[in-house]
Parts: sequence; structure tokens; C-alpha cells
Amino acid sequence: MFQREWLRLYFIFGEAYLEEGSLPIIEAALKSGVTMFQLREKGPFALKGAALIEYGYKVKALCRQYRVPFVVNDDLDLALTLGADGLHLGQDDQSIEEARQVLPKDMFIGISATNLKEAIIAQDQGADYVGVGPIYPTKTKTDAKTPIGFSGLKTIKTHLEDTPIVAIGGLTAKDMPQLKALKIDGAAVISEIGYQHDVSARVLSFLSSYR
Repeated sequence: MFQREWLRLYFIFGEAYLEEGSLPIIEAALKSGVTMFQLREKGPFALKGAALIEYGYKVKALCRQYRVPFVVNDDLDLALTLGADGLHLGQDDQSIEEARQVLPKDMFIGISATNLKEAIIAQDQGADYVGVGPIYPTKTKTDAKTPIGFSGLKTIKTHLEDTPIVAIGGLTAKDMPQLKALKIDGAAVISEIGYQHDVSARVLSFLSSYR
């Protein structure tokens, strides 16, 4: 069963972000306390086919070692092959209903939402959590939508009843107190952990700032 506490510090990464050498960074983040991990392998340097499956199993093994839930981004077949804990879907992917027909009952589903309408639809369709953003401008995703800011995040929170929410898009550790004040469950980050010299220190900074 999905636990909203897993969203506290949600690290998203993959080999495509560095071209090579991502596993030590992922392990350092897991070891330091990230609460959930999403494998997102997209872009010109993204692994494909057998190479992606092999890499995915390595990442899953690390997540199991540190007892961190393992999520696959936008790839239902890969999630099934790897036996992931969860699947994250974007607005242009298959619907939750379609995914539920194929996925094991214990595999949770998260949905991205960039506005109130998308967030409400995700809730109504039974998303286990909603990823809301971007909060700030971000260079990590080339197809990122217009930032909604904390005002947009607050509006969505007031309409989403008790559905778990994780914020994403340009967030730093300094934003964690405001997320907590709005009763947002956590932050999803890529570069603020994956591109840092001291991964452990950055993870601890995020976690300590939410308390």
C-alpha cells in the first residue's frame, strides 16, 4: 500500500542525465535518506532495450538494498519487467484506468499535473499521488510547462482533499519549510541532488529543512 511519507524527498534520475556513471550518485542518495526513487530515462543519451533493462535491474537492486520504493517513469512495460513498486505517468501517457488493467494490484501509480484541472482529474481517476509543477523554471526538462509558483500549488492543494502531493520544478532545500507549511508531502528533485558534488550533504539539507 502506498504511503505518503515516501514523497518527502523523491529523487528522479537515470543514466541519460550524465551519459554514464549515475549508479554511484543514486546509491549515495539512497544511502543518505531519499525516501523514493524514480528511474527516468529520456533524451538523446537514454538507454534503450536490453541495456535499459540491465540498468533498471541494477537501480532496483540498490533501492531494495536501502529499502527505498522504486518507481519507473512513463514506461509500463519496463515497470512490469523490472517488478517496480510504482509507475509514474505524464499527461501524454496512457490513462490510470488503462494502466490498472495491466499492472499488479500492489503497484501504485503517480500522475503529473501542471494545473488544477489535471490534478482534479488525476484524483478522480484514483492516482495514488500527484506530482504538481513546475513550481519554478527548470532546465532539467526541456518540455516543462509554465511555472505555477507556490500560489498555484496552494490552489491545487485546497482542491485535492487528501490525495498525496509532491511538488516538482526548480525546488531547493530552502523551499522545504514552505512546502511543509502548505502541507505538501514533499519535493521531487533531479539536479539538486544528481548534479551536486556532495550528494549526501544535499540530501540531508533537504530532509532537515522539512522538519
